[in-house]
Amino acid sequence: MRCSPAPTALAVLAIAGCGANAPAPTPGSAAAVRATLELDRPPGGSPDGGTVGGHRGGGYEAAVEGTTLAFAGRVRPADAAIAVAGAPGAVARAAGGRFVVRLRGLGRRTVVRVTARAPGHRPWTEAVTVTRTAAAAALRREPQGVEPNRGPPGNAEATGGRVDLDARDFAFSPRRLRVRVGQQLVWRGQDAADHALRSRSGPRGAALPRSGRLGRGDRYDLTILRAGTYRYGCAIHPWMRGEVLATS
Repeated sequence: MRCSPAPTALAVLAIAGCGANAPAPTPGSAAAVRATLELDRPPGGSPDGGTVGGHRGGGYEAAVEGTTLAFAGRVRPADAAIAVAGAPGAVARAAGGRFVVRLRGLGRRTVVRVTARAPGHRPWTEAVTVTRTAAAAALRREPQGVEPNRGPPGNAEATGGRVDLDARDFAFSPRRLRVRVGQQLVWRGQDAADHALRSRSGPRGAALPRSGRLGRGDRYDLTILRAGTYRYGCAIHPWMRGEVLATS
């Protein structure tokens, strides 16, 4: 993804032995190419997210809505050659060993391998597993400008009538929350990519979380009117989950 001062995922790895086609190192040399991958989001929202550990474990993973992906990195030595396999794409180089990988034509699940080689060094390689998800959320934006827009108003005072939650770094924060019936919950988008709330379960007959798309700075609010446990997630990024326990 784009070069960012605060990447979503960052790893510095030195991995030896990248296949039978790797060039032999200079005799007596134990040096290896070192590289960094930064998985972040550009303003266009593609990719929608990534983590170094993977959303479900394993190596690098990214989730996108469209068919394009971009991510940044840094390599040492700075003149090491960068090659990408697994999807059509290109590598743009910048000073200090910086590089940006841009891919297109991604399938529903594509494994992209980035390899760096330099004379006299063992090569470095890393895989990024890209999952393309059908947008479960329509392109409708969440209406803004009137607060609250769901249910009766909460009491936005220090007594705790209103509770703020974030959709930040592809997680709901706080993920689990205890509130009282009658309190107003306000979710705010803090990521460059869109999120959209969808209920997973809740009390029968209650108003349940269901929002349009929330970009950075957008908000969705819901006043809890029935006691019970409300479980919800993001319609675009299924690993995002949250839970609200409401008591009388």
